[in-house]
Amino acid sequence: NDIKVEHHLSSSIKTTVHSFDTFQCRPAPSFVPPPNKQPWYPFLSRLKFKVAEIALEATLNNEQTDWLIRLCQQCTVRKDKFPFSNHKDIHSK
Repeated sequence: NDIKVEHHLSSSIKTTVHSFDTFQCRPAPSFVPPPNKQPWYPFLSRLKFKVAEIALEATLNNEQTDWLIRLCQQCTVRKDKFPFSNHKDIHSK
């Protein structure tokens, strides 16, 4: 009545055999991964990720996405002031 513990081959952990009387089942050690310093990867910047996220969540097609990008560029390249502060401004203008 022995218990054989086998691990995945890629783990490089050897198989062990324990007698039923001495075997102890315990939870795996907790592992907290280190914080991701670039959660927007594979995008090169957080801004690129956020623009892509907006386009995808809004289910914009390619033409609409290009329009959104041109609008963003207008606010940065031409230094136009963005006219809205929040969603209420869209309905009141």
